Order: sequence, then C-alpha cells, then structure tokens
Amino acid sequence: MERCLHDVTNHILTQREASEKYKIPRSTIKLKLKARRNSNVHVPGQEKSFVDNFVLLCDYGFPLTLFDLRCVVKMYLDSRGTTINAFKNNFPGRCWAEGFLERHKKNFLKDSAAILKEFVQP
Repeated sequence: MERCLHDVTNHILTQREASEKYKIPRSTIKLKLKARRNSNVHVPGQEKSFVDNFVLLCDYGFPLTLFDLRCVVKMYLDSRGTTINAFKNNFPGRCWAEGFLERHKKNFLKDSAAILKEFVQP
C-alpha cells in the first residue's frame, strides 16, 4: 500500500494504473490519499499541557468555548514564534478544535458540570 501511495503522490502512476498494478481498489487508494492530506495537525509537545490547564480553569469555574481554545493556541504559537502552515494566520480552525476535543474527550468529561455545553458538544 505504501509503495502504491508513493507512486501516485509522486505522479509515477495514475490512480487507475496503480490500482491495476498493485491489485488495490481505486476507491481505497482515493480514501488513503485523502486521509493523508487531511491528517491532524498537532501543536508540538503542548497538547497535554493545554488539556491540563483547560481542565484546571474549568475546575476553578472558568468554562471555555471552542473559540477560547483556538485563541489560546494562536497566542501560544505567536508568543513562541512558531508557525503552523495548516493554520491560517496561526489561528486553528473549528475542525481542529473539535478534533482536539475529540482526542482528549475523556479528560474534559471528568467534571462536565464546570464545562460549557458548547465546549463539550461542539
């Protein structure tokens, strides 16, 4: 599969040719290629720290929204001088924030009373 995807992404073979050569359905190749382009963007080494701090804020009675999460990540990236090309102006999109919440759902659902409904269920 890796060799097939490599050949298609480097324009060595078309999807149809790769499908015939490697005996892989073309629909599978298309799905794998799409998944590679839309892979998750992780803020390097900081997701756990964000989760810990957001849970702490919620415990103190300061619930956060998805927009708050996105703003905090942008401010963090700007202060560190880090640029993530997948974010427009270093501002994560709503899909990224929803994915972040989904990846760390168990941490945020511990004390759901302190978290806004909008944040728990985007």
